[in-house]
Amino acid sequence: MAGLNPLERLQEEATCSICLVFFNDPVSLDCGHNFCRACIAQFWEGVGTDHETVSCPQCRETFQQRNLRTNRQLANIVEIAKQLSVQTAGGTEGEAKCKEHGETFKLFCKDDEAFICVICRESRDHRTHKVFPVGEAAQEYKEYLQTQMMPLKKKREDLMKYKLDGEKESLKWLEKTEAERQKIVLEFQKLRQFLEEQEQLLLTQLAKLEKEIVQRQGDSITILSKNISQLDNLICEIEGKYQQPVNEFLKDIKSTLSRCKTVHFKKPVFMPHDLTVQLSSSSQTNIYLQEALTKFKETLPFELREGIRCFPSQSLSPPTSNEACRAANQQPREDICRGMTESWISGFGAVDFSSMTSGHALQKPGFPPRRHQNWNEGGFDWE
Repeated sequence: MAGLNPLERLQEEATCSICLVFFNDPVSLDCGHNFCRACIAQFWEGVGTDHETVSCPQCRETFQQRNLRTNRQLANIVEIAKQLSVQTAGGTEGEAKCKEHGETFKLFCKDDEAFICVICRESRDHRTHKVFPVGEAAQEYKEYLQTQMMPLKKKREDLMKYKLDGEKESLKWLEKTEAERQKIVLEFQKLRQFLEEQEQLLLTQLAKLEKEIVQRQGDSITILSKNISQLDNLICEIEGKYQQPVNEFLKDIKSTLSRCKTVHFKKPVFMPHDLTVQLSSSSQTNIYLQEALTKFKETLPFELREGIRCFPSQSLSPPTSNEACRAANQQPREDICRGMTESWISGFGAVDFSSMTSGHALQKPGFPPRRHQNWNEGGFDWE
């Protein structure tokens, strides 16, 4: 804005940042920015804003209610800017003349994208071309550019909303990851004497999953930020071109229009399916630990009260045959306790806790069927 002359600055201040033309029924928001009444209403409707909270499309400040104040002083300034623009446009058009015929350029040839005079219009070079008055051609292109700007801004709003939603989704998954971490630590504390290595493995795998989530989030945000930056640059370029004099504005106009039409972006996935499967598998491992600990707490005191008559089998369930009990009773009591503990340690040690990252279910003999928790549906089913 510093390089603009006073008239251009006046025109800039009298232009709506949404429709890019002079304000029509300007209104002010609580943040001080101004927009056409119809433009701001259409913007809020397009982004799906509720009736309680709205935001300024220019500074993103949010408000609790739609408080639109008519800016009559700005409306008067807009009328003055319109009059000055008409006078300046007339003077600029009068200065350019045809070098061949010495006539003022009053026509614009769409086929050649060139200014021509009335004599050039009748020449063989332009006789079959589409020729329009300069003002009419400029107005037509301006109206067309205006229709192209709204989809671009809508795309930008969609990307911004998708970025914010993605960040919230990633935060939700990170919170679930942290919750899983706390549950895993709690379960391993209860079985610390023979589950230290398994605990460390689970935490390492979970940290790796968390790192992958953060990495995927960072990659997605980087892609979205790059796309948004490209849209900002294109929008800024079009806004600058829109304020140019007619002679400069119509130069390379088709190239500008073509760039508007070819803007397409592919939205990245913040949380891919394989990562959700890994986190769900981690939850299944934690459920198994809870069931195993409950089984252990219920079984061990009972066996101790009964005098530990026999060893638990490798399936983590006490054998009931009389022959096994008689054989166990012939051994010292401390050997029986040691054998039972070693059996439990062996049973837990045989579990492949690293399978949490591959999505394989864990099931040990002697335990009830494990519940499967679906993170997306919040329910359980049984094997």
